[in-house]
Amino acid sequence: MGFLHRVIDMDYKTLAQNLPGIVYRVYLQEGNRPQFFNAMLEPLTGYKAEELAPVASGLSPLLQIIPEEERDHVTRAIRLAVSAERPFEVSYRVRHKNGSSRYLRERGRPVSDGEKCPAFIDGFILDVTDYATAEQRLVEEKNLSDGIIESLPGIFYLIAGGERIVRWNKNLETVSGYPAEEIERMRPLKFFNEREKPLVASKIEEVLIKGSAVVEAALVSRDGNETPFMFTGVRVELEGVPHIVGIGLDITERKRVEEEELKARKIESLGVLAGGIAHEFNNYLTAILGNVSFVREFLKVDEKASSRLASAEKALSLARSLTYQLLTFASGGAPVKKTIDVGDKLREAAGFALRASKADCALLISDRLRAVDADEEQIRQAFVNMIRNADEALGGKGSIEIRAENVTVEAGSAPLPKGDYIKVSVKDSGAGIPEEDLKRIFDPYFTTKEKRSGLGLSVAYSVIKAHNGHIEVDSSPGRGTVFSVYIPALPIEAARPAAESISMGKGRILLMDDDESIRDISGSILKELGYDVALASDGGEAIERYKEAWASGSPFDAVIMDLTVQGGMGGKEAIKRLLDIAPGARVIVSSGYSNDPIMSEYKKYGFKEVLVKPYRMTELSETVRRALKDD
Repeated sequence: MGFLHRVIDMDYKTLAQNLPGIVYRVYLQEGNRPQFFNAMLEPLTGYKAEELAPVASGLSPLLQIIPEEERDHVTRAIRLAVSAERPFEVSYRVRHKNGSSRYLRERGRPVSDGEKCPAFIDGFILDVTDYATAEQRLVEEKNLSDGIIESLPGIFYLIAGGERIVRWNKNLETVSGYPAEEIERMRPLKFFNEREKPLVASKIEEVLIKGSAVVEAALVSRDGNETPFMFTGVRVELEGVPHIVGIGLDITERKRVEEEELKARKIESLGVLAGGIAHEFNNYLTAILGNVSFVREFLKVDEKASSRLASAEKALSLARSLTYQLLTFASGGAPVKKTIDVGDKLREAAGFALRASKADCALLISDRLRAVDADEEQIRQAFVNMIRNADEALGGKGSIEIRAENVTVEAGSAPLPKGDYIKVSVKDSGAGIPEEDLKRIFDPYFTTKEKRSGLGLSVAYSVIKAHNGHIEVDSSPGRGTVFSVYIPALPIEAARPAAESISMGKGRILLMDDDESIRDISGSILKELGYDVALASDGGEAIERYKEAWASGSPFDAVIMDLTVQGGMGGKEAIKRLLDIAPGARVIVSSGYSNDPIMSEYKKYGFKEVLVKPYRMTELSETVRRALKDD
């Protein structure tokens, strides 16, 4: 017997009226007619009993106000319970008479007659709207938290007691390569290599004891790949058990930037050292070149000795490229430009870059190649770097084609102003460059070759840009690579570089340099060229000598000043004082720091000419001649 039948003797209706929900009885054998509703029907639904006509096909007394889309599952649940003669429970919505929706939970039990055939249903309907709303809110909050967790840019994890991962997002599965069913059985330390496990374990313990911790460690994926991550952890209590909640952020890019910054700092430190070495080396080269030139030109030597001295002079000139390579590591200024023959610089660069190469090299240089205004050492170094890159791409076998030609760039055909250019192309028959690497080949420190700095092409790029030119690359795997450089060409009528010759002269020259060997040989050369020469070791001494000569009525016609003097006044400060004495003084700046900004903008500082160390005798004589020439 049902609940209501057990209490029938206790005044069934009185008891039913005091219950917080709808109490009903439905007769199954009389068209599902409700025989009884308690007083809660109208407060919960807005309807009176007489307004709820029974629905023949349905068993719930409220079927009439249940939305149509929910009626089938309610009817099916009750019908199954009646046929099995067992209790039922079903939840559904109803439309209140005022138009609102209410959530109800109905519990009932079929009651049999004497022949074991269900005769009626005694039921109880409770309003669970508040519970349903709260439950829906919990579902929505869970959906929100799930969405937040899945949208995090890194890995999310919840670790119970520091031992077991109980919740995570899809990023953990993606990065680690482990499926969910494996992760739920794994301990957190399983994701780290043996070297870092002690560190991670100590940080887990730190979170549990102190409440929070951060650690950087590499996450090891299922296939053995390691990805650097920064992991955070905060202790939380869930059902009395300490948990660690945190995120892991991929710091691969940050590590890359830090490595590049470290490289930059190392390069900067090396630059200071390299600049100093290059300066000293250039001083030595200046002395050696000067002595070799002096012996060759002014002392009587036989033809065989003269030939050897000429070879030595050429080798020393090429050695200047070594000092420029050092100076690429030091901060520098704009190019020190003069008119040069690109063909000559290409031949020198190819000979220097390929001196130990097994590659076949073809030089295709136009006979009528126009001249350019450029820094000969920088341009030669850019060519050297491009040719070396091509040689390295061959892996010991293959061919290189170096081509130089006059071209005209039309407006819009290249990222250059319309005009005439020299186009230099370096083509190799190597494996080519993958598409993903093409956009990074000019980035500083980017390299795909072991034991390389990744500076070669970035230096070439910087040099060409500093000459108002353009460098581009055409490559794809399997068909080699072509690097093309465009450099603004001088007008056809522009004077081509003259053949090197010695310019004799006359006048008084003051030579200031802190290197005794340079004062000795350069002073000797100037005397042989016909000049009256006075020497000074620093800027202070040079100013005193200039004052004395000015006061005596026999001023110096030109002054050669070393830009950098160790422990004394250099050319930058000295020229200011000198021009105060004689505003029209003809001063030549000289330095082994060829990339010092003063060397490229010498006129801005009051100098008339520039002389880059190491210099040949022909360069010294020609520079002095230009300085003394009437404006």
